[in-house]
Amino acid sequence: MTRNIPLSKAQDDLASLLDEIDCGGLKVVIEREGKPAAALVPIADLRRLEALREDFFERLERMAAYAATQASQEEIEAAIAEAVEEVEQEARARATKAS
Repeated sequence: MTRNIPLSKAQDDLASLLDEIDCGGLKVVIEREGKPAAALVPIADLRRLEALREDFFERLERMAAYAATQASQEEIEAAIAEAVEEVEQEARARATKAS
């Protein structure tokens, strides 16, 4: 569940919000002047996002190394599309598993 709250309320209720985030899996979007400015998420969600980001950049580095081997533009584009699809599938699987 995600809850949007203004910054002033987040400041006033931070301890109780942290309890709900830590124990209940709540996600909080903090708004400044009515616009989303930051988010508080369970640490497990942050770790998953960090792992996805790391995996994405590792794949990107492999694609760059592959491109440096004089691959054709078509081969490079296919490799990029494949890597993006893999990351998206993994993200969907993780999201489904976390639900």
